[in-house]
Amino acid sequence: DPAVGGTSDATITPLQELIAPDTTITSQPSNPSGSSFASFTFSGTDNVTPSGSLTFQCSMDGGAFSACTSPYTSGVLTDGSHTFRVQAVDAGGNVDGTPASYTWTVDTTSPPAPVVFTPANGSFTSDTTPTVTGIGEPGATITLYVDGAPNATGTADGSGNWSITVSSALSNGPHTVRARANDNVGNTSPDSNTNTFTVDGIAPDTTITSNPTNPSADTTPSFTFTGNDGAGVGGVTFECRLDTGTFTACTSPFT
Repeated sequence: DPAVGGTSDATITPLQELIAPDTTITSQPSNPSGSSFASFTFSGTDNVTPSGSLTFQCSMDGGAFSACTSPYTSGVLTDGSHTFRVQAVDAGGNVDGTPASYTWTVDTTSPPAPVVFTPANGSFTSDTTPTVTGIGEPGATITLYVDGAPNATGTADGSGNWSITVSSALSNGPHTVRARANDNVGNTSPDSNTNTFTVDGIAPDTTITSNPTNPSADTTPSFTFTGNDGAGVGGVTFECRLDTGTFTACTSPFT
C-alpha cells in the first residue's frame, strides 16, 4: 500500500510478445547459378515495441528448421533445383509463420563440345569472310576461333544450330576454325573439332597455247591451254565451251 511507508510491493512484468516477427532475405545466389555453394544474408523485423532479440532458423530443400545466423552458407549442392527458407524467432518464442523463401537452379555442368560443319575440313572457298556453321547446346554463347585466336561470337538457337561470320577478311591461304560454348552461368565446353580450309579469293588466268589456223580446213580442231592460279594456293581445273554452248569440264588438249 503506497500509503504505508510510501513504497509499493507491486511487481512490474515485461511486455509479453504476442506478435510474430517478419523475415526478409537480403541477398541470394543468382538463378541459375554456376556454383555448388550458396550464400544468403537475411534480417528480421520484431513487431513488438520494445523489441526483443531475434534469432533465426534455416531450412534447405524441405529439411527441418535449425538455428542459423546471417550470413548463411550451404554445404555442397547437386545440380538441379533447390529451395532455401529462413524464419525469425522473437524473444517471446513467436515464429514467423511465413518464412522467407528462395528457389533457384544450380548448374555446374559444362556444355558439350560444339561441332563445326562448314567450311568443311579440306575445302576451298573464294569468300574471305566465310560464315562458319555448326551445332551446340541450345542457347549457349558460341565463341569462334580462327587460326587459334578468338574471332567472333554468336548464339545457338533453340535447336542448337549456330551460324557466325568471320569478323575480318582472311588472307589467301590455309586457315583453321574451331568453336567453344559457354552456357548462361559461365560453364565452358571443351573445344570443337578443328576444320582446316583454304581461302582463294583471286580468280585464275587462262591462256590458250595452241589453236587451229584461221581460216582452217580442220573440222575437228584441237586446242591446248594452261591456267595460272592467281592466289597460288591450289591447282586449277578447266571448263570449255564451243560457240554458244554451255561451259563443261574439260582438259588440255581439247579436240
